[in-house]
Amino acid sequence: MKWVGAAIAQMIFTLLLYVIGIIVIGLAIYPGVLLCFYVWRTTGGCLPPIRILSLCLSITAAYFIYGICLIFIVGIVRFKVVGFVKTIFEKI
Repeated sequence: MKWVGAAIAQMIFTLLLYVIGIIVIGLAIYPGVLLCFYVWRTTGGCLPPIRILSLCLSITAAYFIYGICLIFIVGIVRFKVVGFVKTIFEKI
């Protein structure tokens, strides 16, 4: 019956990692989406080819912004999670 407890613990840990991943990716992509939304609204009065080109360029910039934000957010989360895990194992 030990395997049931281990399976439940593994499922909970996996779901926790998925939640952390969703939060990290969502936070990292947010500034890029804001940029694309801003460009789309700002270029509302332009001709469609200019508007689409501006959106394409902002999507490209959003990709790089996502990567930079992801590096910083993962670094912050890593230090927070490692510190949290250390405090848990110190209590055991």
